[in-house]
Amino acid sequence: MSTVFVHVGQAGCQLAQALWPTLASERPCSPDLFCPRATPGQPPRPRAVLVDGEPKVIEAALAERRGGSRSTKVEAWDDFAFDPSAAAWSQSGRGGNFALGYAGD
Repeated sequence: MSTVFVHVGQAGCQLAQALWPTLASERPCSPDLFCPRATPGQPPRPRAVLVDGEPKVIEAALAERRGGSRSTKVEAWDDFAFDPSAAAWSQSGRGGNFALGYAGD
């Protein structure tokens, strides 16, 4: 059975950036955690969805590709990249939502 991780908000997306390198090194090529490579030479994709109200943190996670230049067999599976199609964000900030809801305006 496969698992899908949903990382929500700035803290959730930053946690994903810290969590997935550890999972990649401890459970290399695990089909429960990583989608199979679509084409040879492509890094495996974590089974993760990134959601945030602003694009900054998600874009940083998508731009970051881990591994790729290592030589040992175990460390070679530390190579992964987040899938851009599994990310959702909006262009506007969310800072004023509480104030708008609280004031009733």
